[in-house]
Order: sequence, then structure tokens, then C-alpha cells
Amino acid sequence: MSVINQMLRDLDRRHRPGCDIPLAAVNGTYIPAHAAAGKRAPALILGGGLAVLLVVASLFFGIDTHGVPGTQPARLSAQQPLPLALPPQTPATDRRSSSKAEGEPAKTNATQTLPLAARGRQSEAAEVNVQPKEAPLAAARRGAGSAPMSVRAADPSRRSGNLFYQAQQSLAERQPQAAVGLLQKVLATDPAHARARLQLAGLLVARGDSAAAETVLAAGLRLTPANAGMARRYARLLAQRNALQAAVDALAPLSNSEDADTLALRAELFNRLQRYDEAAATYQAALRLRPTQALWWTGLGVALEHDARSSVALEAYREAARYALPAAVDAFVQQRIRALGAHNG
Repeated sequence: MSVINQMLRDLDRRHRPGCDIPLAAVNGTYIPAHAAAGKRAPALILGGGLAVLLVVASLFFGIDTHGVPGTQPARLSAQQPLPLALPPQTPATDRRSSSKAEGEPAKTNATQTLPLAARGRQSEAAEVNVQPKEAPLAAARRGAGSAPMSVRAADPSRRSGNLFYQAQQSLAERQPQAAVGLLQKVLATDPAHARARLQLAGLLVARGDSAAAETVLAAGLRLTPANAGMARRYARLLAQRNALQAAVDALAPLSNSEDADTLALRAELFNRLQRYDEAAATYQAALRLRPTQALWWTGLGVALEHDARSSVALEAYREAARYALPAAVDAFVQQRIRALGAHNG
């Protein structure tokens, strides 16, 4: 409305006499300004009124001037004022040329428009996905070295070891019958388990089943005939039922052994078989390894005395008397020393 008020003030000023308005030229003559103004007053009034009506109509009725070149819409929203200057926009050709100049791809990376958190998740997923796959051969080798627990538990040596441990627990709890069953399972799983076989034979003998013990030991010697401990146990069981030659045969694989206990047992069997020369030689071999065994000196004296070497036998008895002996054996040794001393004296 300020435009209308300005126009009305201009009209009012022009109608006043003495206003400073230049003279107008009409038909080559000069007319005073107030006279010319009087003639132009109706036209100016009419034109001003039309202008006012046009402005008012455009404001209230929203005359569309979009179709007219160079015009702006008549209705303006106070809530959405036009910006004083539009932000500069770089043409698409400039962006492409700049991206090419910098050596970057023309297409925009999709991750650039993602939020920061989403961009982090996408990078984490990418890191997981780019893990190199393990080669089949490497996986096979790794799998071979790390067998499942069920497979390892089924290994015979591991299973027999677990059963043997359970048998020891049963013995500690004074349950020999349970221990016998467990030891039998050990040998069924691992027949070469020598400790389990010897222990089982001892438990069978303790409960009076020497025949079963002999069977257990004989089976073990067929697997490992040079096992000295097993051979000695088996030979003693045979000697208890006077199977002396079978006992000697059981020890035959160990005839050249350096085991003093095995040599002494063979010498004892030779004495009982009245093979005194073999007994004497075998006792002497054992005593060279362990010279402080009183019983072995006693056995040597017996073998030498029966072999008619009384003087050497007397020296063997005297050597036996230097060490502790059971009372009965000691009485026998003292009696033989007195007898041979008197005979040789």
C-alpha cells in the first residue's frame, strides 16, 4: 500500500499551484505548468486509478503472471521469503572434469552417503568377508593333528591307560575283584601291557587260582618272550608244581641275560634238577653281578659240595655266613661249615 500512497501524494503535489513542474510544450507553444497540469489531470487520475486497481487485484486475487516473460508471481509468502542470492552451483561437466583430473571415479561411492555408524558397520562386514579361506589341504592337515575327543578316547593305548588307572584305584579301595575285572579289560584292549599282566597274575595267585595266572603269563611270554619279570614269575609258578624243566625252558631265552635275579633263579632250578655243575656256574655268574647275596652263596656252596668240591664249597658257606640269613638257613650254613672244616682240617 506504500506504493499507492506515494502515487496519491505525487498527484496531490501536481495539482497544487506554484509547484515546481516544468512547462510542457504543446503544438510548439509553451504553456505554463499549472495549465498543462490542469489539462492532464483527468488522464493522470484515470491512469492512477487503473494502476491502483491492478495492484489491488493482483494482491487479492493472485493474478498469475508466470506465463508472462520476465514477470514474477504476484503472491509472495511472508513465511518463505526469496533468498537474496542463490548458492553457486557447479555444473555437472565441471564435476566430471575435476574428478577425472584428480584421478577419482566419476561415480559417487555409496558409502559416502551413509551415516557414520552405518559406514562403520559396513566396514566391519567387509573386513569379515575378506578373510582368506583356508586351503582344503591345510584344513585337512590341521584336522588330522586335532582329532575329536571321541576319536582320541577310542585310542587303545589311552583307553588301556584309563582302565589301568581305575584298577589301581580299586586296589587302593581294597576291591581286588573289581581290579581283576578292570585288568582283564586292559589286556583285552592292549595285550602287550606287561604291568597289567603281572598284576593280574599276582591277584589270581592271591585268590588261589594259580592255573589262571599261569595262562595269563604264558600268553604274555608268547608276545614278549624276553620279558625277564614275566618269565621269572611264570617259572616260579611252574616250579611250585614241580614242573622244573618247563620252568628252565621258560627262562631259556634269558640264558645270556645280565639280569642277576634271572641267573639266580636258573641256578636254583639246576640245583633242584641235580645239574650241579650248571648250577655252580650260573650262581657264580649271578654273584659277580651282586656279590652280597647270602642265599646265592649258600646255593653255590650246595652245588659245589654235591659236585665233590668240598674245599671250594667251604669257602662259599663261610662267605654266606658274613651276611644276614634266615634262622633256618643260617643254622644249615653253620652246620656245613663245621662238617666241611672237620673233613678238610
